[in-house]
Amino acid sequence: ISKYHVGAVGIGSSGRIFFGANLEFPGLPLNHSVHAEQFLITNLSLNAEPRLKYIAVSAAPCGHCRQFFQELRGAPDVKMLITSSDDEKENKISNTCNDKDQEFTPLSHFLPHSGCPSGVALIDVEGKIYKGSYMESAAYNPSLPPVQAAIVAYVASGGGGGYERIVRAVLVEKSDAVIKQEHTARLLLQCISPKCEVKVFSV
Repeated sequence: ISKYHVGAVGIGSSGRIFFGANLEFPGLPLNHSVHAEQFLITNLSLNAEPRLKYIAVSAAPCGHCRQFFQELRGAPDVKMLITSSDDEKENKISNTCNDKDQEFTPLSHFLPHSGCPSGVALIDVEGKIYKGSYMESAAYNPSLPPVQAAIVAYVASGGGGGYERIVRAVLVEKSDAVIKQEHTARLLLQCISPKCEVKVFSV
């Protein structure tokens, strides 16, 4: 949509390399988009990577992504390389919470305000399953819904842009949740894979 392509690459504490890319979904409001840095952090979380040590990104992170980074434990130690200009810049992610010895913990483990965990499993035509959980930000707007997190898993596993290969989706959320994911999940999936069957379980 924006024709503004952003890529991110990160190295975790295990030495594994993870990537991130911005995802935009035609026909939907831009708040459904996934920023490259969000993709990268979600990718680490989905693969149980303890910490992020280094990140290179093709454009300076926006305020949305800076907030997402600020909520990582150990954020002050993460070295960032911004490659969007001729003069490459190396920075450290500043954070008022200087908890250097803590492991990287997915934001979904905290849900600091809503207490509304939720998760999505996507199934493709080959029966492969891609899982994602709600990653809540203390600033609310940067939060990543579970269906987008599952799409990150799908793309990171080689799904690419072939969203029509997603044929089933299962959403699980609390029956008394004050934040509901069902309507936006159905909306997104209807746009990217109209034949996808969606089931919702309230627990």
